[in-house]
Amino acid sequence: MLYNDVYKSSHKTLDRYPLNDVDLTEKGIHLYRKLQAEIKHFQRLKQVDKENLDYYNVGLIVHKGFVGSSVDVERALKEFENFEVAVSKNSNNILSMNRDKSRLLYNISLLIYPHIYKLIGGDEREVETKFRNNTFAQIVRNRPGDDDHQKLMHLDTYFPAIKFWWFPKKVDDGPLMFAKGSTKSNEKMQMWYYQQSVKACKKEYEEWRAKDHYEGSFRVSEEELQEMGYEMEPIYVNEDTLVIANVGGFHSRGNTKELNRRVAIHGSVRLDNPLGDTIYVKDILKSLSR
Repeated sequence: MLYNDVYKSSHKTLDRYPLNDVDLTEKGIHLYRKLQAEIKHFQRLKQVDKENLDYYNVGLIVHKGFVGSSVDVERALKEFENFEVAVSKNSNNILSMNRDKSRLLYNISLLIYPHIYKLIGGDEREVETKFRNNTFAQIVRNRPGDDDHQKLMHLDTYFPAIKFWWFPKKVDDGPLMFAKGSTKSNEKMQMWYYQQSVKACKKEYEEWRAKDHYEGSFRVSEEELQEMGYEMEPIYVNEDTLVIANVGGFHSRGNTKELNRRVAIHGSVRLDNPLGDTIYVKDILKSLSR
């Protein structure tokens, strides 16, 4: 893969040129990449309406009573009994690959798809394929004090990316935590992102941030988040609620007070080329190299 292909791609780990180049990092290549991705995301939105603008500005959309039928919700809930506990997708829980044991869950996922495409834009074939391959029956056992690295506040990647959850049951313990507005980086967040990109590239970050930091999923402390002017909020939901989040913003899995079991139709979409084809990467790199 050529360096300009790496630059424009969804690749986020700082292990390839130009992403691992300390000189270019100190000159701001990672921050520039992030800001370009934010601009491109806005340009890619298919419709400029209230939902799109709310998603762009806040980074979170909540649809209450999404299915609208308590009977269908109860029937869908029973289909989760056909799956084993799994936080991540696999061949045994991806809905499109297991329609025989998730007929209703699969049909509900088809209702979710238009909302996802509307909010992420891009090539519809790519979005549809990623949606189909990444949507699964998630069953999470959340334990107090389990040292789950997803409970560290973080952003998934440098560019806007979607994750979604349809919750058939109420979630009031260990919910998704999200910092509303952190998907549009302010000046303090831009400076933080620049500083962390340099630390990650040099592998000089604090031990608690772990390898996720080097892999481009920057971890953030509560003090840093407050300094940037953001606040992590619990996203409590009632039954039959769809939550769509831009995980290019700060979020985490919530801590729980007691052991619980949470089920959801869950999935994600990350575009392969989040910067599009209009970025003149060689010119950018030349400019940064001066």
